[in-house]
Amino acid sequence: TLEKQKTLERNKKIPNQFQDHAWFIAVAPAAKPRLALAVLVENGGHSSLAASLSKLMMEAYLLDKKPVPH
Repeated sequence: TLEKQKTLERNKKIPNQFQDHAWFIAVAPAAKPRLALAVLVENGGHSSLAASLSKLMMEAYLLDKKPVPH
């Protein structure tokens, strides 16, 4: 998997209820990609949240598994 993650920072002058956005972009498999995925979680706070969601979606697609709700 090739991946890029980032936290998009919001203007610090905005009230606390607005957190940073979290995003994650990946393609898989790395050698010969057949899947490209971008996940954006508004007010997600940190990119690890978007990365975790991306992992679940990629596993479901590439391994033909049904995602398990948490």
